Amino acid sequence: MAKSIVGVDIGDDSVRAVEVKDPSKQHPVVTRFHQLPLPEGAVRAGEVLEPHTVASVLKKLWSTGGFKTRNIVLGMGNQRVFARDITLPYAPMNQLRESLPFQVQEHVPMPVSEAVLDFYPVSEVMVDGARSINGLLIAATKESVLANISAATLAGLAVMDVDLIPFAITRVHRAAGISNGTLAAVDVGSFMTNVVISRNGIPEFVRIIAGGGNEINEALVSRLSMAPATAELAKRKLGMEPTNLAEAAPASAVITEISGELLSGIRKTLDFYTSAQPGRSIDRIAITGGGARLRGFTNALTELTRVPVVAGNLRDAATLSSKLSRIDGDHAQSMMVGLGLAMGHQA
Repeated sequence: MAKSIVGVDIGDDSVRAVEVKDPSKQHPVVTRFHQLPLPEGAVRAGEVLEPHTVASVLKKLWSTGGFKTRNIVLGMGNQRVFARDITLPYAPMNQLRESLPFQVQEHVPMPVSEAVLDFYPVSEVMVDGARSINGLLIAATKESVLANISAATLAGLAVMDVDLIPFAITRVHRAAGISNGTLAAVDVGSFMTNVVISRNGIPEFVRIIAGGGNEINEALVSRLSMAPATAELAKRKLGMEPTNLAEAAPASAVITEISGELLSGIRKTLDFYTSAQPGRSIDRIAITGGGARLRGFTNALTELTRVPVVAGNLRDAATLSSKLSRIDGDHAQSMMVGLGLAMGHQA
């Protein structure tokens, strides 16, 4: 019997779930997708602040989305999640993970007793003649991880795994066949932007940047006294493209300023990676996420970084069921993280 798992992406303004059949196969099948809005303040910057509120929305999501399994993989990606390159003495992976609390305290910005730790191996290296493993150290505050798990369990869901959103994005790009060479995957969310740089499909560098599409809305509301719905409409209509309408100039200026700050943060992140990797350059940028659909954003990123930018394509990574075959581009983008989370689960 085919196995199914649901990838759950809890964002700041909505929760999305993607059910995938046989997720470990080369081209898995997406059988169901549904999303619902979250009340304001229930989640902030990817962190669940009101577990009972989120649980209520998850229950409704399952009843209205028709999901056939309650087994889920939860995504994590906020500024209380830390990822850094590190080299550790060689050991079998189970022993290495058990030893992390004794080896990494100086590398993480929190007491290890308050952290959930993991290690993603990248390559074996020799350090002073000793066999070692280079990889990515992942650390997240227990509080933030447990809050997300609590919301899911209160909704009657079984959390099979918790995974890093940047890793999920990388899986989708790898399955879509665009991860050869050095790829920078940039996923622009509501208040957070995930950046993961991979080499031939293997993640080597992860940063989670504060900033996303909803910061534009907040600036329009606070600076120009716009209603939230009007701010969203202005953002979608104007984007970063020039306008000749005098009445639209103030909003256009705010949108361009806030977007420029995020673009600058992305560029600095990419520059940091290349400066630490002599002789290496980024071959392409793959951009996903709702915030990336802002008009003019992709062109501005290309001009700023001088790197080709492509849009992540879910259809190249998975097969959509007949019920989802006509889904539009916006919804397909919303499915990317959930698909990648499900693809990482090993039954």
